[in-house]
Amino acid sequence: MAKEPYDPLQMLKTYLNDNPSTPSFFKNFLQNRLGDQLTWYEERSGFYKKRWQNSRKWVIVLSATIPFVVGYIGTVEEPYNSCLKFAIGFAGVVIAVLEGFNSLFKSQDLYIDYRVSAEQIKQELSYFIGQAGYTATDFSLLVTKVEAIIAKENNQWSELVRRNEDASNSEKIQEMVKEYLEKNNIKIEAPAPDTEVAPPAPPVADTPPATPPAPPVDTPPATPPASDEPIVEGPVG
Repeated sequence: MAKEPYDPLQMLKTYLNDNPSTPSFFKNFLQNRLGDQLTWYEERSGFYKKRWQNSRKWVIVLSATIPFVVGYIGTVEEPYNSCLKFAIGFAGVVIAVLEGFNSLFKSQDLYIDYRVSAEQIKQELSYFIGQAGYTATDFSLLVTKVEAIIAKENNQWSELVRRNEDASNSEKIQEMVKEYLEKNNIKIEAPAPDTEVAPPAPPVADTPPATPPAPPVDTPPATPPASDEPIVEGPVG
């Protein structure tokens, strides 16, 4: 005999049918608050689980394919070689986009949070129907615990949204600053590394003053050299 799957919503309907004297306000809470929230958590948990798993599958496949395709670059002729390069670049872009979406939408975190909230509500409902820690009239206790679970999940969701907005705002500020610098041709250079300052040179020792040059000495004019031509004497009168 096959076992029937555990269905908390069906169990809730059975409880209401078996207890027709349940106050109307509590019936309304079980059907329109607890039941609707439980269904919503399970649906959203399944949605984000599929989104996250499909994204991770593509990232794994593309990451493993890129090294394989790189090995064939340069071994085939054009235009196939260019097609391989384009495929590698396109695969890298897809990986970056998928990782960016996972970081932005937090699919894994939401999948886990919604699943935990759904399981906690199921647990409290099972405790109430089985009267484990509850009595048949502990309506307010169940309401308090279920609302505390919902409030906790709402706080986690709002905190997640705030973190995403802060990250988005910081990225926008960085883009605006970059655009302004490019528009005004402003280049920011990294500061030069600290360099050690050389110690000052030692003082030069005092040297004696230079000796003044000696005054020039007068010398007699040089005797002109004797001429080799014969001296001609004039006639004697």
